Amino acid sequence: MKKLLKTISRSWASLLVLFIVLLLVNGATRTIFFRMDLTGDKRYTLADVTKNYLKKLDEPVKIRVYLTGELNPGFNRLRQATEDMLMEFEVYAGRNLTFSFPEPGKIKDQNEYKKLQKEVQDLNLTPVNVVDKGSKGEVSQIPVFPWAVIETSGKRYPVRLLVNATGKSAEENLNTSIEELEYNLMDGLRIVSAKLVRKIAFLEGQGELDEGHVYDITTSLSHYFQVDRGAISNDPSVLDGYDVLIIAKPTQEFSEKDKFVIDQYLMKGGKIIWLVDGVKISVDSLAKGPETIGIYNNLNLEDMLFTYGVRVNPALVQDMQCALYPINFAEPGQKADFHPVPWYYAPLLFGYKDHPITRGLSPVKSEFCSSIDTVGDGKLVKTPLLVTSGNSNVSQAPTPVDLQLAVADVKSEDFKLGPQMVACLVEGKFKSVFRNRFVPKGLVDAGNEVVKVSAPTAMIVIGDGDIIKNEVEGSGANQRIIPLGYDRFTSQNLFGNRDFLLNCVNYLTDDKGWMELRARKVTLRLLSKEEANEDRLKWQLINILLPLFVLVIGGVLFVRIRKRKYAKH
Repeated sequence: MKKLLKTISRSWASLLVLFIVLLLVNGATRTIFFRMDLTGDKRYTLADVTKNYLKKLDEPVKIRVYLTGELNPGFNRLRQATEDMLMEFEVYAGRNLTFSFPEPGKIKDQNEYKKLQKEVQDLNLTPVNVVDKGSKGEVSQIPVFPWAVIETSGKRYPVRLLVNATGKSAEENLNTSIEELEYNLMDGLRIVSAKLVRKIAFLEGQGELDEGHVYDITTSLSHYFQVDRGAISNDPSVLDGYDVLIIAKPTQEFSEKDKFVIDQYLMKGGKIIWLVDGVKISVDSLAKGPETIGIYNNLNLEDMLFTYGVRVNPALVQDMQCALYPINFAEPGQKADFHPVPWYYAPLLFGYKDHPITRGLSPVKSEFCSSIDTVGDGKLVKTPLLVTSGNSNVSQAPTPVDLQLAVADVKSEDFKLGPQMVACLVEGKFKSVFRNRFVPKGLVDAGNEVVKVSAPTAMIVIGDGDIIKNEVEGSGANQRIIPLGYDRFTSQNLFGNRDFLLNCVNYLTDDKGWMELRARKVTLRLLSKEEANEDRLKWQLINILLPLFVLVIGGVLFVRIRKRKYAKH
């Protein structure tokens, strides 16, 4: 009896010790937080800037993901990656972030269903039609909504989960979508929860594009910034307080006074996006006749840009990879008969490097663009952003521009100059163009202090003002804005102009490293269909025979071990 009581007391003591150990472990896990990501590309590891932002959320955020329903394997992978990412967000944001995947087909409450429908319509969440094959071979199109809606404090913002870059395969686009998932979700989260609104400005006064022709990009930028427009006054500090200055397609010469204000803005750490044409084309003349002349576009900026390490060449770039242009093939006096043909003066531009600005970007449409050279100060870091294809040609101004080139028998030998740089990022400490000059007259309180070397800053120079220009149809109340990057011949948004410009501004204003999230890479490990078909029999035999072989060997060894063990007895 004593032995039994002693055994029971030992069991209770063991249970008590185990209980105390579990309590200690539980307390330690509450205070010591860690996560392990064993994947080679660290796809489940959030960036430090993301973690810190999520930890500091001070108001509830709701995220609804509409990528639900019957999905093919590719979209199902994107859905799973989105859910995994949001689960990581939830860990760091705690109770301030919740997410859901509403499925319309499973909502029985009619009010909730109507609310869901209204949100989809109000936010213009356009679906992607996915071709699906049934069990009997029938083909059908299933609408898929690759969108997430982020909501907080009464504000809602849609985030497109699918990156659909023109010219890339479905697998590449889905992989890019997963790579940029963290950036896109955090970008939407920052927009709806931003407390401090930063400011950018479009310059006026030198014949720049009017408000209507930059309406699309202005609307897109207004999600992030307060967007103002205005001319430079006599006050040298007029640009202070603006994070980025955009100079969009100027057509008139800059005065020395305006150049001084822009120069000193840069010297104080301001950022600039120059969209400058090296050649002036009269589009009105081209509309009246089949030919016009491209002449040197004198803006009185050559000394500034040269000092800043860049030169916009007075030349027109033509490229065999180009956009289409409507040409009238009808005989004189007959009804107009327009057909789209390649317009070599509208090159399609591609990202030169795997840079956060251009990564995963669709081709950017240009028109009458000029090439750019890097010159001068070798201490500045100069990164090509947009280049033409390898089948290009350059003609120096003055040069004829002939519509007949679009229908001429063009030979590839005429386009052999190789890629031409059209957009360049320059970073570092810039030298002032006025460091050895007098301050221009007419400025108020300019004083004698000229900042001769800038703080670390950056600028982007683009040799085409039309990259930012959206088309405008009609006038007055009947005016209609054609979206930037829209191709009217295919009725699709084919070009990446808007995304490129948004990335440019976001990169220049990024002081916390958000744009580096776009540099994330997730290795796409796809099965090679060719190798799989070639080695199909080998892998079938391995998959069938190898498990049987292992099973037989194991059985034989098991029997022999048992015989030896019990033969001794």
